[in-house]
Amino acid sequence: MSPIIRRLLTTATKPKQNDKRLSSKSLALSVHFLHPKFGMKKHEILSRATAFLLNVDPFYDPASVSTVSSATAGGSDTYSHLDSNEQLRASKRLRDNYAHEPAGGPPRHVKDLGWLEFCPAAYRPLVHCVASSHVLAPWKWKNYYPQDWLSQVNEEHCSYSLEVYDSLQPQKGALAKFALNPYPIHHPAGMDLAIIHLKNEEAALKHMEDL
Repeated sequence: MSPIIRRLLTTATKPKQNDKRLSSKSLALSVHFLHPKFGMKKHEILSRATAFLLNVDPFYDPASVSTVSSATAGGSDTYSHLDSNEQLRASKRLRDNYAHEPAGGPPRHVKDLGWLEFCPAAYRPLVHCVASSHVLAPWKWKNYYPQDWLSQVNEEHCSYSLEVYDSLQPQKGALAKFALNPYPIHHPAGMDLAIIHLKNEEAALKHMEDL
């Protein structure tokens, strides 16, 4: 897990210099829609709710399971940088070879992986953005939203975004806004749970860390 992800997955960030309060951040996921048949000229809000980020892979430090390391060998090791480079390559292979290894990290049984750890092999994200299914796709939840017009709306009419707020000063508005890929994945068993992913993920996560 990168330092960026580890920090983002905590419930609060460290206070900035000269700020005595603990600066806590919250996330709001918004769904806007534009349907030409409704005479709409621009996107309007369809739904909005809180969300949170969930690391795709559990923390895994290749060095902790290495049978040989420069630390245990004692003294300085001329080839220690080779060990480090190999560990970086191994971590990269875990991500690149997702089609063959459904979840990175130490070996585990399929029953222990959980549905959240399965995602398209073509794109292995660092984090899931987790929210309620009825927020990402209200037309799927007719018991919640029985309006007839909503049945004409689907994902092709929607755009998704994630905003970061200071929980202590929400009146200041969003600190930053990030686009989400328009491909939410809904819980396969019909639970009110879904995941969606950031566009330009690494840059977005770095920006979040700097807020």
